[in-house]
Amino acid sequence: MKIAAVTICLLSAMLLAGCWDVKDAQYHIFVNELGIDYQNGAYTVNVQINEPSAMAKQKGGSPPPNPIIVGKATAPSLAMAMDEVEKISQVKLVWSQNKAVILTNNALSQGFRTLKDDYLHSRETRYTAWVYITDEPLEKVLNTKPITGSSSMATLTYQPKLTYNMQSLLAPKRFQHVFRSLGENWETVVIPKIGISERWTKGGEKEKVTVMKGGVAITQGKDPKSFTESQIQGMRWLDPHAKNANLVLEDSKENTTILSLREPKIERKYHREGDFIVADYTIKIKGFIRVQKENLTIAEIASKAETAVQNEIRETFDAANKQGVDIYNIKLGCYRQNIKPCDSIKLGNIDVKVSIESTGMRQK
Repeated sequence: MKIAAVTICLLSAMLLAGCWDVKDAQYHIFVNELGIDYQNGAYTVNVQINEPSAMAKQKGGSPPPNPIIVGKATAPSLAMAMDEVEKISQVKLVWSQNKAVILTNNALSQGFRTLKDDYLHSRETRYTAWVYITDEPLEKVLNTKPITGSSSMATLTYQPKLTYNMQSLLAPKRFQHVFRSLGENWETVVIPKIGISERWTKGGEKEKVTVMKGGVAITQGKDPKSFTESQIQGMRWLDPHAKNANLVLEDSKENTTILSLREPKIERKYHREGDFIVADYTIKIKGFIRVQKENLTIAEIASKAETAVQNEIRETFDAANKQGVDIYNIKLGCYRQNIKPCDSIKLGNIDVKVSIESTGMRQK
């Protein structure tokens, strides 16, 4: 009896298909990136996809060209615009593979909470997409290609950490980070701002690629304020996740020292001073000399680097404070240390210690 029961179970198992819900990729469109704009009371979405047949490996010969395909739809709400794209997609549109959401300033001005609710109306959308702001036309941004290779996935917008680890100016932000900040009364989030560069050539013709152009600060998902790259240089020295940042100490074109500063260790302290909250920072950074054309000692180079870091931190704070932006999240730090925040903030003591770990290429 037991043998018969086991036999029946084994035969039944053989009838079960291991991939009962398998779906052919050719009947699906996988979204790579999503662009969102707002004009004249309506939302416009631009959806970037890849040509699946061009992505597949080919036996022998060169791979076929991989054109970037962008779909577009407009509707009174973001959710309706996304639904409209699905209507014109011919086959099933899959949102779960989307890795980046690019917003225009007009879209961001509608409030991030509204964008969040509409973006997540589909069960396939994820919190893990990278988020960016741009002043460029979305179709132009989404039609940029990587410098090498055929896949649009090898780009700044799709894999921002690759460039961030080389030059840690502004950490990339995922949607979940921005969403979480909506519930924080004092948190300021600076979203990377991207643009298009034509400083590369391919086959003698200019190649368009996406590049960093600065950042846009928002508090509770609203009131966006834009900053250029030069205005946010000080943020990299207060980023505990920064991997590498180059610092140029230049007296003249002939006398230049270039340092690679890595892995800042930061200690933050806050206290009230009258009607102000004052932030004090202690920063320890490892320094590596890449190029030296000045006749300076190691101690002199370290001292100049420490002064330059201090200056950049203060300059970024001043540029943001003029626009009413708490770019270093001083109020949030006070709140988390049980110090009652107030509207007025300022920087106090900034103690920077640069430890030269390697002298690299020194020229005397």
